[in-house]
Amino acid sequence: MASITITPAVIDISLPMGITKSIDYVFKKINGTPIDITTATILFTVKDVASDQNPTDGSALIAKELAITGGTSGMAQLFLTQVNTFIPAREYFYDIKIVQPYATAPTTVDLAVIGSFTITDASTNRVVGIA
Repeated sequence: MASITITPAVIDISLPMGITKSIDYVFKKINGTPIDITTATILFTVKDVASDQNPTDGSALIAKELAITGGTSGMAQLFLTQVNTFIPAREYFYDIKIVQPYATAPTTVDLAVIGSFTITDASTNRVVGIA
């Protein structure tokens, strides 16, 4: 399980093409206490270019939300399907952003994780699309 203690943490991901994978995260403040993500939206985005400034993320190869698995403990899970990872083998770039709505303050967006997202060649792709 990845544990995020700095903003942003750099964690590279490498996966074979066309697989299903879940990745668990624990988001923490620098002092080690969990970030309460109970009401947060956590966004995972993969792009060709790290500096892509498209404000709608329309050019994203993968755009997903993490599932909150333990809100007050800062726990969330990214679930990637075979279809998500069935993209050409090469290095891409990703980030995870935590969007926190606050009743008494403006919504905040924290860049929690950045890194390379590498898809490696698979020997075969016969199982892609099999549920």
